Amino acid sequence: YVEEIKQQGREEGRVEGRQEGRLDGLEEGRLDGLEEGRQEGRQEGRQEGRQEGRQEGRQEGWLEGQVRTIESLLRAGAPWPLIKSATGVDEAGLGALKQRLADSSAANGGSGTE
Repeated sequence: YVEEIKQQGREEGRVEGRQEGRLDGLEEGRLDGLEEGRQEGRQEGRQEGRQEGRQEGRQEGWLEGQVRTIESLLRAGAPWPLIKSATGVDEAGLGALKQRLADSSAANGGSGTE
């Protein structure tokens, strides 16, 4: 009878041990998964941020180049029909470009062109 009780106790211990082991394993797996997810998320976020930054920088550089080119043509005395033909931008368009550049620069902490 005592041996039977010991056997039953061992079996109950194994069952409890397996259950606890599964729970521990699940918790450990969950924590590992969370950490991996965080790391992947940070890495993806950095990559996306770099891509967005490059794209915004190229756009801002293009805007600045357009504005500077048009302003240089104006200083050189070029008439608006010639400027529009060369750049595709008219007088109203120059104002819009300057505003876009100012908005872009302000959003990125720069000062734009004056």
